[in-house]
Amino acid sequence: MGLIRAGSSRRPSARSRIAFLLAAIVLVLILGCGALCLSLRDRGTVFPGVSIAGKPVSGLTRQAALRVAQSLCPRPDAPVALELPGTHLRRTVRDLGLSFHPETAADAAYALGRRGSFLSRIWTRVNLRRRPKNLPLAFEMQRPMAERTLGQIAANLPKIPGDATALLESDGKVRIVPERFGLALKSAESLRGIEAWARKGARGPVRLAAAATAPRIKAQDLRPVTSVIARFSTPLGSSSANRRHNIRLATASISGFVLMPGDVFSYDAVVGQRTAKEGYRLAPVIQGGRLVPGAGGGACQVSSTLYNAALLSGMEIVQRSHHSQPVSYLPPGRDAAVWWGVFELKFRNPTDSPMVLQGSVGARFLTFLVLGKPGGPRISVYSTHRRGRWARPIMRADHSLPPGKTVVEREGKPAVFATVVRQIGESPGASRQIVSRDYYHAVPAIVRLGPPAPAATEPEPAVPVEPPAPPPGGPPEPVPALSQ
Repeated sequence: MGLIRAGSSRRPSARSRIAFLLAAIVLVLILGCGALCLSLRDRGTVFPGVSIAGKPVSGLTRQAALRVAQSLCPRPDAPVALELPGTHLRRTVRDLGLSFHPETAADAAYALGRRGSFLSRIWTRVNLRRRPKNLPLAFEMQRPMAERTLGQIAANLPKIPGDATALLESDGKVRIVPERFGLALKSAESLRGIEAWARKGARGPVRLAAAATAPRIKAQDLRPVTSVIARFSTPLGSSSANRRHNIRLATASISGFVLMPGDVFSYDAVVGQRTAKEGYRLAPVIQGGRLVPGAGGGACQVSSTLYNAALLSGMEIVQRSHHSQPVSYLPPGRDAAVWWGVFELKFRNPTDSPMVLQGSVGARFLTFLVLGKPGGPRISVYSTHRRGRWARPIMRADHSLPPGKTVVEREGKPAVFATVVRQIGESPGASRQIVSRDYYHAVPAIVRLGPPAPAATEPEPAVPVEPPAPPPGGPPEPVPALSQ
């Protein structure tokens, strides 16, 4: 009887190994095909690999897929954010001419792999596993409605860019107001942007296309502007309603103006012509030493107040004229007359930092501030004046007055010499500069004279009347009484 050694076995031959491998492969193929056939079988649901606007709907019935599509489609009155450079707007889905159809999207998702020939359907179902399909939301665009909305937006867009500026808040802090781009809407590209937004799922803002014009001054340029470096006010006194209106109008034109280093402010260029067309009203102005009604009366108080604020902030005065007569709201020499095309106020920012002008009109005072970089030298302005000769009065005959009556139509004023000095820094090392030497002409008084009174005369003595002599031989006649 033979013995079998422990651990000894016969290795399978190469042929048996190959047969085993083939059997395994066949088994895997059979199982895979079986699983594939099971997965490709139509169970009445959306096949795997299908999404609507990024939301998977695989394995859902058509009704369930419809509910998903409905949740993705915005309502007609739903607000939509519109983005432009530096501008944010809001409109509704209806305003953009869009109407969404969730049924169409759900039907399209459910139909994938169910249309065409048998092989085509099988191929679609197999291919969805390799390349999933994301269906867009079904929508319709009414282009006339969308174009009308874009036209309204384009009409209200700022065509001219707005520079950044600075503003002193009520809490005493300086706030930088950002710049504004000048925009010209591109309608055709914006329409395509609306369609792309709807196609991609109607999510987020709609980015409209526009040609943007950048402003000259941006918010980052005004970072050094952090405090008030000059302030000056003048009283409004008993100014009329028209005069106050003109002062507010001119002040609003100036407030917020920015002078970058080296920039020159021009009153005429910034405020413009003071005419009725521009909204200015008739108010008293000085002409020939007299107050007469004129368009834009009050504009000179604005320029004069601003002039003094410019002096205190260290501005370099480029052009300035004084009035023919001293004004009531400032000492002589501190005024700045403006008259379109004749008298102009100009000054330059000589520093290396921006400055911002801010004006306000209250119940009693007109005030201008200059905002800028703190830490500059202290600036003071002094003025002195002296009186000169009086002018010979103008005498005018007025026959409407009673004889001998005299009426002073206008009071006379003497000539005035005024000198203005600006001191920069503290004494004793302060520097002083003469800003102006002005001469205000004397104003002659105007006196109206009535006709001369008649000369006084004494009455002639009465001549006695002698009675007539009686006839001879007759009785005497009575003497008649004399009347006086």
